[in-house]
Amino acid sequence: MSPLIQLADVAAGFNRLVTDISLGHPNKQIEVLDDGPGIPIKMDLRSYICLSQRWNTSGEVPPPPDPENVTFDGRWPFKYVGGHGLRIVSSVSADLVNRIYDSRIVYMGCMH
Repeated sequence: MSPLIQLADVAAGFNRLVTDISLGHPNKQIEVLDDGPGIPIKMDLRSYICLSQRWNTSGEVPPPPDPENVTFDGRWPFKYVGGHGLRIVSSVSADLVNRIYDSRIVYMGCMH
């Protein structure tokens, strides 16, 4: 099987799992070994998947409210994938679509 097909299958599987978690599937707590201090960090699986895919998922990072005085305002520097890299056209309720979109908001700033 083609490596690109396998990669697409893995990406689709992770996206399906994030969707399932956003709709109520249990969100496991995992430990990840941090590259910096080399100690395990506890985080939930949904966050781990979203952070792992944050640079290869299309989305929008809105500009900071004041480019001359950059501050973290709760919307910046977060990537919003809903309606961009993830588009849902379905008969499911708008509330359900928004829950799925909200599960894909991911921090784009420095992690250390």
